[in-house]
Amino acid sequence: ATVIYEITGNKDILWGEAIAEDVTSDADGKTYSGYNARYFRKGGVTPELKFKHLLTQLQLFGIGGDEGLLENGKVWPVSIKNITVTSQKTASMAIAGVNKGTLTATGTDSEIPAYFGDNKYTTNVALETKVEKDAGNVMLLPAASGSYVLNVTLSATVNGQERTQANEVTITYKNAEGQISPFEAGKAYKVKLTIYGLRVVDINATLEEWKDADQTIDQEVN
Repeated sequence: ATVIYEITGNKDILWGEAIAEDVTSDADGKTYSGYNARYFRKGGVTPELKFKHLLTQLQLFGIGGDEGLLENGKVWPVSIKNITVTSQKTASMAIAGVNKGTLTATGTDSEIPAYFGDNKYTTNVALETKVEKDAGNVMLLPAASGSYVLNVTLSATVNGQERTQANEVTITYKNAEGQISPFEAGKAYKVKLTIYGLRVVDINATLEEWKDADQTIDQEVN
């Protein structure tokens, strides 16, 4: 038996199982099932109900990049307007049998939005130099490849008008030894996105004057 889930980005998928192992009574030597009403009367313990996360969480942060020297051009501040992650949209989970509790991707890739709690992006995330700003969270199917593709939309006000720019960024997880490793279910990964402003550069353009050629061409036309 399987259940189909839609991956929305703000909803987790949990797997839980109540385990009440059989108990043998000291009084009569009989074994009682953990799912029998006589279980507790015969010395049974409280069953444990354990849940685990089946998705991976990305905790996103935006950081304003250090623009360095500004003498050669004004910098327009940039904010994050939206972030989505390309990942599978649907998955199935076996709820019984050998593979129970196993989540398997079934759908095609889609853009899964990041959220602030239960809310999608409603206002831009203003960035500050070298300061981590909350840029939303998203819960996804674990990426066995060790990589996700982020779609980051930036916004800047230039001469009184909003300008947006879409950027595709690949993030890759590496372990302590520097090896690419899969993103795992039940783990939250902190992703820091360093974003620089738009530099307005003034350019000095010149056009050379026409120069006389050294030779004159004489040609008769009959």
